[in-house]
Amino acid sequence: MTTKTTERKIAPLIGGIERFSIAKQPSREYARQIFEGANELAKKYEHLPQAYWVFNEETGEINGSYAHRLILVNEFLAQSGKRTLTFEEGMELDKQGLLTNGVYRDFGLAVYSPNGYNEELAKTLTEEAERRGWELPILAGYKSLKLGKTGIEVLFSDDDSLIMSGEQAVEALRKFNYKGNSDVQWLSRDRVGDWYASWDGLSYSFEYGRVDWIRDEVARADLEADAIQVIEKAYQNQAQETMADLEKRKQQALELFRKK
Repeated sequence: MTTKTTERKIAPLIGGIERFSIAKQPSREYARQIFEGANELAKKYEHLPQAYWVFNEETGEINGSYAHRLILVNEFLAQSGKRTLTFEEGMELDKQGLLTNGVYRDFGLAVYSPNGYNEELAKTLTEEAERRGWELPILAGYKSLKLGKTGIEVLFSDDDSLIMSGEQAVEALRKFNYKGNSDVQWLSRDRVGDWYASWDGLSYSFEYGRVDWIRDEVARADLEADAIQVIEKAYQNQAQETMADLEKRKQQALELFRKK
């Protein structure tokens, strides 16, 4: 499904009276703005981990994905009231068949314990969780995370709206195919459609990573107008195809009669 001029696919997430929350794929132009916006924010950090992160000119997509860059992507998107998806929203799109295979996507972090591969980061986050009164494990969307002064540290932000902790997090983890039991690890969907809460290389990134869906809000009237435009365009295309086919058949019939 496409809308007027800006987005390639959209999917309703939460309905309201006057506004809808939707997931959408950015246009080529907006994907480039997101990529460049995150890169501009990265200049503030002296030691930001560097991993695969490019704008694909051929496809118009952001290739590569890792925790530190996703935090910056969300910092940029927040300026216009947008963000990347949570794992719950990603799973909803997955049910709708909208998440393609062959790529991986990141949806946040799982904090299990203060020890493991990312031990320093795990210790910092678990100590902060204790100060805030949160029970482990913790599932955090990227909007509720931020970078420390150098860019290496990942911290909880002041916005805790995308935090799950304790029993709520334990219940949510049952939805994942693979789960960890220690450390800080990624929440992600892999290339074959499995859901992981157990990928520990937070600063790793590969060319088959994608940042290709974001969450936004639209007015009901705009969404209705877009839907009507899509229907009208499909009808016009079908009408043109029908008329072209009719004209072709008329010509074929005339040629047949003239031969006789």
